[in-house]
Amino acid sequence: MVFLLLFLLSGLAIANTVLDNNQRLINRIWIGLVFGCLELMWLPAGFALITGRFTLTEQWLAIGVAVLAGGACLAWDIFKQKRQDPLSDSAETSPKPLMDKWEIVGLVMALAVTALCTYLLHTHVIRVAADGSLHVGQSTYGDLNMHLGMVENLFVQGQFPPEYNILPGQIINYPFLVNAVSATLRFGGLSLRMAVILPSVVMIFCIALGFYAFATKLTRKGSPAVLATTLFFLNGGFGFAYFLDKIRSNPENFDRIFTAFYETPTNYTAVGNVKWVNVICDMIIPQRTTMAGWCVLMVALWMIIEVSQRITAHDEDSGKFDYRYFVLLGVIGGLMPMVHTHSFFALGMVSAGVFFTCLAAAISNGRGRKWFIGFCIFGAITLLLALPQLITWTFRSAGNEGFLQWHLDWANADDNWLWFWIKNAGVVFLLTLPALLNLDGKDKVVRRAMAMGSIIIFVVSSVAVFQPNFYDNNKLLYVWYMITCAIVAEYMCDLYHKLKDIQGRRVIAAVVLIASVLSGVLTIAREWVSDYQLLGAEEVAAAEYISENTETDAVFMAYPNHNNAVAVLTGRRITVGAGTFLYFHGVDYQERQAKVEAMFEDGETFAREFESLDIDYIYIGPYERSNYDIDYDWFNENCQRIYNEAGVVIYKVK
Repeated sequence: MVFLLLFLLSGLAIANTVLDNNQRLINRIWIGLVFGCLELMWLPAGFALITGRFTLTEQWLAIGVAVLAGGACLAWDIFKQKRQDPLSDSAETSPKPLMDKWEIVGLVMALAVTALCTYLLHTHVIRVAADGSLHVGQSTYGDLNMHLGMVENLFVQGQFPPEYNILPGQIINYPFLVNAVSATLRFGGLSLRMAVILPSVVMIFCIALGFYAFATKLTRKGSPAVLATTLFFLNGGFGFAYFLDKIRSNPENFDRIFTAFYETPTNYTAVGNVKWVNVICDMIIPQRTTMAGWCVLMVALWMIIEVSQRITAHDEDSGKFDYRYFVLLGVIGGLMPMVHTHSFFALGMVSAGVFFTCLAAAISNGRGRKWFIGFCIFGAITLLLALPQLITWTFRSAGNEGFLQWHLDWANADDNWLWFWIKNAGVVFLLTLPALLNLDGKDKVVRRAMAMGSIIIFVVSSVAVFQPNFYDNNKLLYVWYMITCAIVAEYMCDLYHKLKDIQGRRVIAAVVLIASVLSGVLTIAREWVSDYQLLGAEEVAAAEYISENTETDAVFMAYPNHNNAVAVLTGRRITVGAGTFLYFHGVDYQERQAKVEAMFEDGETFAREFESLDIDYIYIGPYERSNYDIDYDWFNENCQRIYNEAGVVIYKVK
């Protein structure tokens, strides 16, 4: 906990120094927390890249740099305040309140989203049941296992750059820095569960407050920001209609929303071709890299709007232009690839749309040269920091079969394009075109520029995929949706105002709002009550024995189930893990998986092959027994049985 606080305080001090004096307190706090998260992700990793180890030493070095940087910024701010002329400000000028009405509303909304997500994290991240088993929710039953394994492996093994603990010898080619954060907090004394939950709470708060700040910045109004935040976090299309139809035929079908596995109004693929999942339930809570990426991306989008508004303003002195936000954009963008590669690519597409759309306005204001120089600064810093990451990790994946290929119409299976998007994205999609045509008034160039960036994302994501699982393009599409929600919310508020003389407009607005969020609310309610056992008490006990009694660098032969107790809880490595993880990371695993099956079922094969896989132990639990015809006689005769409790057997290879 202390480690986390030190980094966050450092980020707050840095933000207070680097942001200009015009920025409000709420923005300084939000951006400061994001800077602290970035320090927490990158400083320990930076020292680990130098030393080749991720140990307590690297953590203390990172903390030292963070404290020094934060302390230096704090000292500089104090020095500047003492130098200021106390008479420089007019005595008649009344001080502005720390937060205005709409900022308080945004803070309350951010806290509400964070509170909801905190409860879901509590129930969804290896919650210990009364019998000692570990439980999760519907959305974390899958991906959480991989993240927990990465965290504990990095903490226990200390190897850097890290390798997959589910495929020894293969460097991780996946954005792992959010898991490095939790590994750092493990060094600070937190349990695995709390090391995952606590930084997630901070990042989710930054996402929620950041989205509200971004929407306010884009629309320059409070009410559209409130509506946009509601539309985004409670997102869902018209999938609820499928369930209303089923309920009419049999009222008991209503219960399936809350009991069936992935049969919700935002994820009803089997019948409705509904795939536009709720961002809280299926993106933020289970997908830790997306969570970290959005935490950082919100600041970048906000800063792009900031520089765009300044460059297109007509009332600003053309001789003055502050490049600091271009520098900050470059640093933030350059650090994003191993935080979340999809967010990095989305930022690039938005930046391209904004640059070209605002260029004419910048030239007409006599600031075209400054605009060009600013983007050169932004691009140069971004490439300088990002290219080593892309070359080392991202391009390694992209070179494998299944990456970077043409695929039309995203995840649409059976419907025509228009109907697919109407029923999936619902009211927001229906109002997108009229909202785009309505972009006018103050800062219309900036809003059109952001809209152009979002359109680029939508088009690119609809014709190409960047990983074998084309469904994962939604990590790009939701950035399109972020911007679109703000634009549509502003249009909806304008339309409501224009209908002020129409009786019943409140009823109409309520119906539209309910239709916009009903699917999302039902999905969140389903996630709220979901409860699945991830690991039985006997597997947890075996994992504790392994952690206390085996070498930290040991390799275990086990069945490649996605919830393998050894891989998830112990920090040890297994010969090969679940293909559901490895395939979508572009890793070849099938040959090793077949070899493991042969070794379990024939002792002589094991004797010939175990050295090639550096196997130290054999783990036999419920998955191994149900999937293999295990050669117990050979293992009992030739290996040392060191554990035999509650149906779990562990052999040590002699």
